[in-house]
Amino acid sequence: MSLISATGLRAARPAMRKMDVQRMGRRFITPGPNWHFPFNFTTTTNRALALKFGGALGFAFCVPFVAIWWHWNRPGGLSHSKA
Repeated sequence: MSLISATGLRAARPAMRKMDVQRMGRRFITPGPNWHFPFNFTTTTNRALALKFGGALGFAFCVPFVAIWWHWNRPGGLSHSKA
């Protein structure tokens, strides 16, 4: 390593240390990492959390299947077509 590159690295070290400290000390600008959940999981019991989470997932995963069923069974749908 040449003397010029070693001097550049030596000069960059304090600036990098300051940047790491400033980055570590920041708070989230957004509401938080879990703001998008449909329920508050920090103040609920484990059983209530499981019920709320299961209900939310159950509803979210049942919507496409209900839409498919409706599309097939509506008047003029796939199950009522004249083939």
